[in-house]
Amino acid sequence: MKSYRLYTKIALVSILTITAISCKNTGDSSNKGEAHEDSQKNANAKVSDMPEFRNNKAKEAFTYYIEIKNALVDSDVEKVKEGAEKLSKVLPSTSLKKATTEIMNTDDIEAQRHSFTTITLLIDTIVKETIISGEIFKQYCPMAFDNKGGYWLSTEEKVMNPYFGDRMLHCGSVTDTIQKIK
Repeated sequence: MKSYRLYTKIALVSILTITAISCKNTGDSSNKGEAHEDSQKNANAKVSDMPEFRNNKAKEAFTYYIEIKNALVDSDVEKVKEGAEKLSKVLPSTSLKKATTEIMNTDDIEAQRHSFTTITLLIDTIVKETIISGEIFKQYCPMAFDNKGGYWLSTEEKVMNPYFGDRMLHCGSVTDTIQKIK
């Protein structure tokens, strides 16, 4: 029985170590500038780089979603609130309204990030049903939310983690590419 517990502890420590190494933070203070610079590039992307959707509501919702994601990458509480307010006015979903209201009513970036997971689930469904051209990258960080993991959507294949911002800017991987179903 003791050897089983020992092997279990060793396996658990090994898994946690591998996960930490795969999402390691180099401690390089230049990450802060990189997070802002990279999210600014994404925010300033040409309209032609954005995917196209069947309707303007979906396009507008996805644009505000990306605005929120980029603000979370930058850990900018006020810009996250602004994006959430814009998004709340686009779609009538009760779940979306609840999540955006939670974001607008807090100055806690971690609470905003948690509410963003709900928004991601809703927007993911919308974009899968309405995309007509372009690509959206579904990304995942296994370390988000106490190692429970978290997904988000991006217009770029390069990982810019909204759940850790500059602390673990590139932690994550692309798990799916959303395109028009042929």
